[in-house]
Amino acid sequence: MKKSVKRIMMEANFYLLFVNLLDYPKRAALSLFDDFLKIVKNSYPSEIPKLETLELEYTKLFINAHPFVPAPPFASFYLSSGDIYNEVENYYKKAEYLIEARDFPPDYLIYELVFLSNLLNDEKAEIEREFLEEHFLPWFGKFSQKVKESDETGFYYFISENINTFLKNRLKELRNGKTDIPS
Repeated sequence: MKKSVKRIMMEANFYLLFVNLLDYPKRAALSLFDDFLKIVKNSYPSEIPKLETLELEYTKLFINAHPFVPAPPFASFYLSSGDIYNEVENYYKKAEYLIEARDFPPDYLIYELVFLSNLLNDEKAEIEREFLEEHFLPWFGKFSQKVKESDETGFYYFISENINTFLKNRLKELRNGKTDIPS
């Protein structure tokens, strides 16, 4: 039975929500965080940090820190097998997905989450399953651990762990041939 357009869009919106929560912080992302808390039915353990605090923490974790960036948002940092760039590009080509203007390599976290959203929109569940199983989850778990070790606010770790849990559940559903949103 085919999924309804509404169901696909709800799932795709989860991926797009993740994009917005793990991209450079913007004021709109703070309201998304409140929505995210409702979705995952968890409560953030403290007050949500101010935008300026999140910007500084984001920069320190993912862009620029001395002596090194603690949690680079690129699969190639966490995976040692083969040519990660070409592997990711091959997934993109297989799904007929193109990134026209790139500021980052193809294994950039945000590009990969947008790709997963597009797979849902295009109903390409088999590629989504394969990408999550063989590529995304093996590195994202390591990324989340690095975030945990260095996130002084706890904000980005909270988000990354909830995303990790959601995507593991999503993979289980895909393996079982189910396409509904994981509970």
